[in-house]
Amino acid sequence: MDFASIEKKWQKEWQDTRLFEPEVDPKRPAFYIQVAFPYPSGAMHIGHGRTYAVTDIMAKYHMLKGYNVLMPMGWHVSGTPVIAAVEALQKGVEKTVKIFNENSRIPKEDFKYLTANPESFVDYMVNKAEYGYKAGFHKLGFGIDWRRELKTIDPTYKKFIEWQYKKLYAKGYIKKGRYPVRYCPKDNNPVGDHDLAEGEGLGIQEFTILKFKMDNGKFIVAATLRPETVYGQTNLWIGPEAEYMIIKAGNEEWIGSSEFLEKLKSQRSGVEKTGTIKGTDLVGKSAMAPGIDRKVLILPCSFCDPKTGTGIVTSVPSDAPIDLVALLDLQKDKEMIKKYKLDEKEVLALKTIPIIKTLEFE
Repeated sequence: MDFASIEKKWQKEWQDTRLFEPEVDPKRPAFYIQVAFPYPSGAMHIGHGRTYAVTDIMAKYHMLKGYNVLMPMGWHVSGTPVIAAVEALQKGVEKTVKIFNENSRIPKEDFKYLTANPESFVDYMVNKAEYGYKAGFHKLGFGIDWRRELKTIDPTYKKFIEWQYKKLYAKGYIKKGRYPVRYCPKDNNPVGDHDLAEGEGLGIQEFTILKFKMDNGKFIVAATLRPETVYGQTNLWIGPEAEYMIIKAGNEEWIGSSEFLEKLKSQRSGVEKTGTIKGTDLVGKSAMAPGIDRKVLILPCSFCDPKTGTGIVTSVPSDAPIDLVALLDLQKDKEMIKKYKLDEKEVLALKTIPIIKTLEFE
């Protein structure tokens, strides 16, 4: 049986009879269904087929039940992925060119549409591409009322969103305040999951800043994902060859990496660099550890990543294998202890501090 011919026959019949273009009919119950608009920043893929097939099944089920069904379609183009794709193609980024040319089967001569501007890119991916969205939806036989097609940058749709937010705000469902958001420092705007050129699904990683006060009044700051482990702190790790920033944060001076300073500027006001200090100038000194109110040594290591947290690590050997191995290695390395003029007795005296005491039962 030639199923392709059968599909084409009935799809033409649906189109000719305008089956999916409902008008107001007070004699029948109305049913409206809509799923999240696709973002045409790349070619249509199996995920689109799955998502909109489920919606289409629901729509047609209700049609068979006698409902007057409306399923419109729109294109979500008000974020940054399209802009990112256009810019990458304009620059001839090899990875992006390969994705569109080989994976999406778009001829290079058609790149004139993709690189002209974001609007031309969207129009091509939706309407002109051989494997474009509208052609794909037609082939799948989705019951869409194309008279109501829209883009999220259409003036009328933007007004609708504005009206919607005002209504939600008036009802108390939206509150103005300060909240952590993913933020693009290049374009200076918050970004949602589908605004990302890549890395969708990654959440905000929330660190807790621990402040270690030094005798000079400055604070060494470390970041942790496990603040409950403060009770097992034995020392601080710092990159001896790295240069750290002295940062004015309110009425305090903090010490952290330059990368940490840039991230901190995006999260709070009144932050600025007031100086620099070498890691070697901090090694061997001590600072008061929060949570345990006890001074801990600042020791050298090779694994402090300036891009992670503050570039300084608080050591909890009882719960972090890297901390334990680093501490044991340093205690065996007499040359390292001598190189950084550390007190050997103090270094050898450092032991793992259990966070939870073992309970003995009779």
